[in-house]
Amino acid sequence: MSLAADPAWKGWSRPGRTTEVDLRIVGGSAKGATLELVAGAQTLRAAVDLMPGEPLRLRLPVPAARQIVVGLRMPGSEPLRRELAVSWSESPLLAVALAATGRDEGGLGTVSTPGGDSADGPSATPALPGFHTIAVGAADLPQHAKAFGSVDALLVDATTLAALRPAQLEALLGHAAGCGRIGFVGADETLRRMLRDAAGCDGASLVFGKSVAEAGAALDAALGTKLPAALPATTLEALAPADPTRWQGLAAALAVAAAALALAAVFAPALPVVLTVAAASAGALLGLPRALPPLSQLVVWGEADAGSGVARYQAWQRVAGSARGPLQVPLPRQLAPSVRGCDAGTPLRLVLGAARADTGVATVGDPGAPVPIGVGTGAMATAASFDTRLFHRTALCYEGRFPLARALAVDPGRDGGPRVRNTGARGLPPGRVVAAGQVHEMPALAADAATTLAPGRAPRDAVERLALARIAPGGAAALWALELGGVDGLPADASGWLLVQADAR
Repeated sequence: MSLAADPAWKGWSRPGRTTEVDLRIVGGSAKGATLELVAGAQTLRAAVDLMPGEPLRLRLPVPAARQIVVGLRMPGSEPLRRELAVSWSESPLLAVALAATGRDEGGLGTVSTPGGDSADGPSATPALPGFHTIAVGAADLPQHAKAFGSVDALLVDATTLAALRPAQLEALLGHAAGCGRIGFVGADETLRRMLRDAAGCDGASLVFGKSVAEAGAALDAALGTKLPAALPATTLEALAPADPTRWQGLAAALAVAAAALALAAVFAPALPVVLTVAAASAGALLGLPRALPPLSQLVVWGEADAGSGVARYQAWQRVAGSARGPLQVPLPRQLAPSVRGCDAGTPLRLVLGAARADTGVATVGDPGAPVPIGVGTGAMATAASFDTRLFHRTALCYEGRFPLARALAVDPGRDGGPRVRNTGARGLPPGRVVAAGQVHEMPALAADAATTLAPGRAPRDAVERLALARIAPGGAAALWALELGGVDGLPADASGWLLVQADAR
């Protein structure tokens, strides 16, 4: 049995980021083994089936801790252990993935990289001022979108893109959807269109150039552009409805216990009776928390730019235990690949299961725009486990993207209310339009239909206030409840919203 492991990005990352570990396992016999990765406060554990002589390769996203420990145990064999060191860069990280390096094409700085493509020795890798540069190849790029978060910018050429495996390309597109800063070299118009369609932040995070120097200079200039910030977990938490039922239940139980003691003291004042009632009440109160199921709430917030075919989402899940001890919570399957603890310091154990090669589709958002899930091989989290106590709360965070087929344009209109036109090819369901500090009710609109909305009102809740805060000054957007029916394993208390920016006309 053998175990090899390497961190992504040549072992570089930054504090608070996510990286990826590339695992290669070969078993000497057909047996099951237990795989465990420990990265900071997070532990990933999976059962793997090994076949003699057949290598098993897994790529797993993990927090970028300075040390990542990988362990493999198989019955009848000595356990294997690998310790991986992750270097934290004090400077922003630039990853350069070019099929051919070694040229300074006029104006773009270079750094020497030992072991590069040049047969004459070190190759010259393009660099940006103030950045620490990492030279990588197509095989080095991660298969999980959030693992791209280790680097602050990426420079990649069309030849490298063509060499990516489907999972890598999907991860790169997911990084673009999350407004990752990427410079593309030599991309033709078809490729540019595909990349722009997948990108978030209205494509402001992507730049293109015919040469390495041109793309690098454009990337350097674009770094000064301020991009919309991701929502903090506390903002998503504020969207979750309060759930006072548990406190009400315990208060009611305490009231019943107090009433029982009072009645016993009045009608059966004998000490043995009072003690018996007190002991029974105390036992019932102590056992009540264990009888209560754990509380789980999920909030999803999706956003899409005007005319984009992709929406990006963030999700927050709160789990509250009802008694002291370990608690295992199943994860929504479509969200699970990006799961992390919202608080990096909270100990969290993820149970991994083998991903399926073909698991069909799920409809997140638009029923007519299916989202492929479980594509490729590897492992993904199926449950989260952590230690809890009475009413102790743990929060899980998710992020990702899904296809979208909604587009609209908004202009001020002539009758006081904004005029809305459905510019997409499909009908729009009823929703709300937020603009100029006001919320307007919007009816369903067929493709290419338009209507003038009634005068608006002030926002009534945290959802509408957040929607208004997420539009640009002078802009407008449509707000809908997000359809989550296609997501497997949702908790009973799950809600979501979708905000689509409108074209200004």
